[in-house]
Amino acid sequence: MSSDLRIRRDRSVLADGSMFGRRRRGLQPWKIGLWLVAMGFMGLIVWQFNNIQPRVLAMIGTSATATPPAIWYAQTAERAFWRGDLDTAIKNYREAAKQNPANVDILYELARMLIYHSYSDRRVEAGDIAEAVQWASKALEASPNNYRALTISCFAQLSAGKYEDAVRLCLRATDLNPNDADAHANLSAAYAMLNRMDAALDEGKKAVDANDKSIDAHRQYAYALWYKGLFDAAMEEFKKAVEINPRLEFPYFELAYFAVSRNKYEVAITAYNRVLSMNSRSVKAYTRLCETYYRMGETDRARDNCQTAVTLDNDYTAAHKWLGQLLYTRRDYEDAITEFEICAKQEQEQNIPPDNRLVECYYLRGLAFFLLDKCDEAYPIFTDLLSWTHDKNAIEKTNIGINKCATAYQGLYKTPTPIPTPTPRPEPIQ
Repeated sequence: MSSDLRIRRDRSVLADGSMFGRRRRGLQPWKIGLWLVAMGFMGLIVWQFNNIQPRVLAMIGTSATATPPAIWYAQTAERAFWRGDLDTAIKNYREAAKQNPANVDILYELARMLIYHSYSDRRVEAGDIAEAVQWASKALEASPNNYRALTISCFAQLSAGKYEDAVRLCLRATDLNPNDADAHANLSAAYAMLNRMDAALDEGKKAVDANDKSIDAHRQYAYALWYKGLFDAAMEEFKKAVEINPRLEFPYFELAYFAVSRNKYEVAITAYNRVLSMNSRSVKAYTRLCETYYRMGETDRARDNCQTAVTLDNDYTAAHKWLGQLLYTRRDYEDAITEFEICAKQEQEQNIPPDNRLVECYYLRGLAFFLLDKCDEAYPIFTDLLSWTHDKNAIEKTNIGINKCATAYQGLYKTPTPIPTPTPRPEPIQ
């Protein structure tokens, strides 16, 4: 037999000890060195990945997908703002804030856009304001003595209804920068909500004097003038706020609401139609047109606009409220009750806070039941409303309904008539 066929036991797993989990000889040095070189090379690639990646991809004909810097997102957001596109502005400011979370200027604009966006719809109001408070707080944490961080925190607290905190923050901002127009504007609004009207007027004037191009300076000064009964001057300030960025919707709504309160209906209609020329699906504009025509006594045009609104967005409670009020005035109580019921149910489903609910959907529904001689259905509505509302007008009308029901049961009240339309009240400063 050839020696090539012999079993070499000196090379078996038994001979080198690997059968029992070990080898007699250690790892050879050249293998250790090769491993160290490879690990070092990999570490260098990871460290220089951003520099190496574009060159490698270029060699194989593929370009790298770079992440845009924070400044790119911020510039995109600013352009969107001047187009009136708050959704895009917010989206891009959020991206900029993620990349540069300590940049006060970016956080300032993001919070401001969120507050402006909160004016568009009560369904988003609470969420927008809560997020604005968070970003403003981050700005203040990043730079506690920065006047802009203080100003945007003041604006956020004002929007959240914390007026005394807003005053404290804005006073600190104006101490650091007496020419900060927005700080004076927000301070004016906070003073107005605390019924310090002379101080509100004074701060509003300081705001417009400091920066004639500030939207908030003109709108908050307008509110202060309105509350002081200086209506012509207030109208001019609302108009100036609109002119600064004519693509923004909310200044038109504020101008129009003020105009309606002064029976300047044509000014309001022009403003709402301007919004519709920019956004033909603005359910809020159609609803406000419904309200305006209703107050003018043009009920057919009011109905058409309200029906357009509910067709565009059946969950928009204000449209149901005004359609219900129109039907109530026409003594179509059954259909009015249906609209008020939709309004009340949707407000609860949308988690609208009690102080922000449309109280007409409740007390007018109760009164409609009374007028249909159904006080047993009116009473639960009245008592529920009194358990949560702080609206003085609603409380007064509800008590009238309760007393009328009580009188009707005694056979002393025979010819009930609809209550007059409530006089419009100034909207809360936003």
